[in-house]
Amino acid sequence: MAFKNVIYDYYSKDLSAKVKSIKKIQQKRGDFVAAKPPYGYIISPVDRHKLEIDPKSAEVVKDIFRLTLSGWKPVRIAQWLNELLIPTPAQRLHKLYGFQCGGFTEDQLMSQIWKPVQVTKILQDETMTGATVNNRVQVKRVGSRKFKRQKTEDHVVVRDTHEAIIDRDTFLQAAAIIRNRKTVRTDNRKKNENLFYQKIFCGHCGCRLKHEVHTRHSRIDAIYYCPHARPSGGGTCNLHSIKDEVLKEQVLRPLQVQVQLILDRQMPLPKSDKEKLQSRLRTISRLLEQNKGKVPRLYEEYRTGHMSREQFVKQKNAISSANDELDSERSEIEEKLYAIESAQKKTESESLLEITRLETLTQNAVDLFVSKVVVNSPDSIEITWKSKDLFDEMYNRNA
Repeated sequence: MAFKNVIYDYYSKDLSAKVKSIKKIQQKRGDFVAAKPPYGYIISPVDRHKLEIDPKSAEVVKDIFRLTLSGWKPVRIAQWLNELLIPTPAQRLHKLYGFQCGGFTEDQLMSQIWKPVQVTKILQDETMTGATVNNRVQVKRVGSRKFKRQKTEDHVVVRDTHEAIIDRDTFLQAAAIIRNRKTVRTDNRKKNENLFYQKIFCGHCGCRLKHEVHTRHSRIDAIYYCPHARPSGGGTCNLHSIKDEVLKEQVLRPLQVQVQLILDRQMPLPKSDKEKLQSRLRTISRLLEQNKGKVPRLYEEYRTGHMSREQFVKQKNAISSANDELDSERSEIEEKLYAIESAQKKTESESLLEITRLETLTQNAVDLFVSKVVVNSPDSIEITWKSKDLFDEMYNRNA
């Protein structure tokens, strides 16, 4: 059985490598190798690897670029398209090719509306200038149905392979407008990162609070909320939410007091989560390695009749989903370890002095000192420190 697993694994990887090699040759040649044509185009009935303009949707593309250059934002353009009852990209593909995009039923698909992200996607798609853009996504691993979006610099772009809808100058002007808006939004979103991941809890029901970022009137805000306080969670909790910026302010001041007391007493920094994170990373690697051999074994049971096709597909998908979650967790842990190692390169006193001068709370400060935060209300929180609470110790002594 073990030998068969090795053979199956080798065969899958070998076949995948051959397919990728052929795809790369086609991509560099400028062939269109994706399954679905971009908005504004159809797959040529003469040559499956060429694109042709779709007259109806191409006019919509021209309108989108024209309105963007005149100052309209994607939100307004999406509203305008919905008012005109223009079919969405998914609806167009369903009508042309019968694609059930996103796993929606036909009724759900037909009730969809234009969203700002779809408008932005069209504005950033170089296909509109007559270029073929390939390698936008890749499967996460051999046998997986999950895809990972590739960075823009990794796209394979071959220009002048089909008729353009938009000239290149117009495309670059629109791209510059979107990029400038995106930079502002990204900077705002960074201010609302989840600094208290797996460390913040409800003081009423004990549930871990969830982090939510939303945009209102061009302003990006973040909150922590108790899922049990919402109707979907039963509405059994009294704590509704606390703003991210309010929580950061409430944690920063007492944290800086703790840090100053540590400096005054010349105490060592509390131990970081580095060892725990490294241990979890090793566990994730071991679990991923174990999962490698599970699919071939399942296939052997299916092939020999000991398992139905439905059972095989269900268990195979479960393994794939588990691997995706493990991959995501591994990425988060690697980022945390990098931050910890970067902080450790500085002397302890330098790190502590930097924290006492902070105007806003940082991930490094939370990771170093905060073990747990319990929110009783927006005005009342309890903080458990990784080191002993020196402020409370001094207060009790004076009392």
